[in-house]
Amino acid sequence: MIARVFRAGTYTAKNLLAQYKDSVCKTKILYLAAVLALLPSSVHAACHAVTPSGSGSKSGADWNNAYAGIPGTLTRGDTYYFADGSYGSYTFSQAASGTSVIHFKKAQSYDFGRSSDGCSNDISTGWNTSTMGSGQAKFSGNGTIFLVNATFFDMNGNGTSTGPGCGGGGSSGNVSALPPTPTDCGFILDNTGDTATTALAFVPDPANSTFEYVEVREAGDNANDQFDIKGYGSNTTYTHLYMHNSGCVFMQSLGSNTTVNLSYFWGTETNGSNGSCHGQAEFAEGGQNNNVRSNNVYRDVIGTAIWTVAGPGSGTASNWVFYNNVIWYSSPLASWVSGAGSAAPSDGIVACINSGVSCSGFQLYQNSIVNVPSFGVPGINSENAGTYTVENNLWYQDSFGINLPSSGMTQDHNSFLNSTTSCPSGTANVCNNSSANPFTNWQGGNFTLASDGASWNNRISLGSPYNIDLVGDAFTTDRGTYQYVSESGGPQPPTNLLATVQ
Repeated sequence: MIARVFRAGTYTAKNLLAQYKDSVCKTKILYLAAVLALLPSSVHAACHAVTPSGSGSKSGADWNNAYAGIPGTLTRGDTYYFADGSYGSYTFSQAASGTSVIHFKKAQSYDFGRSSDGCSNDISTGWNTSTMGSGQAKFSGNGTIFLVNATFFDMNGNGTSTGPGCGGGGSSGNVSALPPTPTDCGFILDNTGDTATTALAFVPDPANSTFEYVEVREAGDNANDQFDIKGYGSNTTYTHLYMHNSGCVFMQSLGSNTTVNLSYFWGTETNGSNGSCHGQAEFAEGGQNNNVRSNNVYRDVIGTAIWTVAGPGSGTASNWVFYNNVIWYSSPLASWVSGAGSAAPSDGIVACINSGVSCSGFQLYQNSIVNVPSFGVPGINSENAGTYTVENNLWYQDSFGINLPSSGMTQDHNSFLNSTTSCPSGTANVCNNSSANPFTNWQGGNFTLASDGASWNNRISLGSPYNIDLVGDAFTTDRGTYQYVSESGGPQPPTNLLATVQ
């Protein structure tokens, strides 16, 4: 009920009605203004068309007049749509304006700059899906391919896949190949020519950036692509990345308050030569805090660990959470894994090592760690004092044995199956060296559970967001990355729905 307030004076039925209508009109206007203020800023932003060579007046006004490459000056709050093609290397350095974000978006057949796509101006004239929206927008070059030297930036490949990675990353059977549907990874940072030392880098500390549906393809060359993403870009989010064929490290010192989610990482040091670099999926220094790594796949990663915290910096890394991740090694083992000796991974899934570095408040929940070879270590290596909580994880067919710290550890409700080891001390653990394979088809990359088996169906209840599995089903009983859902259990409610205001 909206209260109506009328002006003082003598009232007749006529002027009472007039004032009432006036009041209602003003209320509607104020309500509309409030709603518009809550809408995303991109709804009101101008959009611009970008192609490698440009066209027409090259003003960016539409696809008939597209910019020839990225313009030298960008407008904060605006969206720049990219057509297919090669754009060389690039440095993003547009000065900040409050919290206004600049958006780089890959143009797709379903989103190419219409008013219905959220643009204040319509740039769709001249659009051609076959030449502009059927491939990737590629960055490549010498040195650093893409350097971020300013805050509040969004790079969106504009894909639609809901699983880890983009484009079907990891399903091609070839670690160096493009994904089966490369357009879903709308942007690619391509270092297959052995010309770049870093694909994506930050000048310290260009915070508040987002990268989504981006492929990073390396050459597996230790000398030329040591760090695929590097730099202290705190408050950054990475989601739906497909990073593969790395020479050494996928992510190096991302900083604090970062999230890596729904991404697929496949293969480090894949040329078979370890060189001077110690591979891992991610390296961080002490003092990088409040980070989340969730719903990712880490496949055939060799070197020190999946996640390493170490020097040269010192200090405590605190409050890292790792949940709903799949860590696995292919069967049969990839050539670079089987030839790696003691490097797959040599120090554990998590390695907190080197003098002066410690880890506090590290939490590992409901991860699946599968087929770590006999020369790899599938647990945690904590060289200095630290605190860890390890719950609802599922280890399967990990030959070395599970190493966990003897102190600073809360560890319970984990399953260690076919791992030729005794159970680490803890509460409600299951250790079954003759367990059936719990997964639907792990050799094919499918880690959903084939049944609700007794060796893995006694989880400890955890609150949000740890009560939801990788595909959005509610956890009720199971450990590992997925909750078993019976096909005969009736239709499940829809998940991963997204509401869009247009």
